[in-house]
Amino acid sequence: MNTTPTRFRTAKPILLSLLLASVAFSLAGCGSDPEPEPQAEPDTAMETAPRPAPIRRPGTEPAMATGPEEKPMPSVADARYQYVPKVEGQLEDDGTGLEMIVDGSSQAAFNDSLALIAESTSAAQYSSLERSIRFINTYDQSVLGNPERMREMFDGMTAQEIIDRAAALAEDRYNRANRPESG
Repeated sequence: MNTTPTRFRTAKPILLSLLLASVAFSLAGCGSDPEPEPQAEPDTAMETAPRPAPIRRPGTEPAMATGPEEKPMPSVADARYQYVPKVEGQLEDDGTGLEMIVDGSSQAAFNDSLALIAESTSAAQYSSLERSIRFINTYDQSVLGNPERMREMFDGMTAQEIIDRAAALAEDRYNRANRPESG
C-alpha cells in the first residue's frame, strides 16, 4: 500500500502556493526602481566657498573632448588649387615653359617654379600640366595624396616629363581595368 502521510498531502499545496506567490512578488518588483531617498534641503544659512581653479603650468591645458575636428571642405573652385598654385598660362600660343625644370625642394619653391612655367606656356599647356599634377597626386601609388612626396618626385623633372608620367599612369590604369581576367 502506497500512501503518503496526511501531513505531506496538505503541505504540498501550501508550499506550491507559497512558491508561486514568491515568484509573482519578485516578478512584480523587477520593473520598478527603488524609491529615491528624500534629499535634505541645503542649508541656506551656510554658504559654500567657490572652489579655486587648479594650478596648471602654461601649455598644459587639458584637451577637451569635443568630437572630431571638423574642417570645411574646399569649394570646387578652391579644390582645383589645393596642390598647385592659382595661376594660368600666360601666352596666346604654345610656349617653351614645359621644358622648364620643376623645383620641388619646398612648397614655396614648387609654387614659384609652376608660376614661372605658367608665364612661358599657353593656357592649354598649363592646364594639361595642372591636370597631370592632380592626377598623379590622386592615383600614383608612390604619392597617394601626400604633397611632400609628390614634390620630392617632381623635383628635377621637366613639366613635360610630369605630363608624360601622368599619361603613362593613366594608360596603365586603363589597361589594367580592361585586361581580361585569367582564372
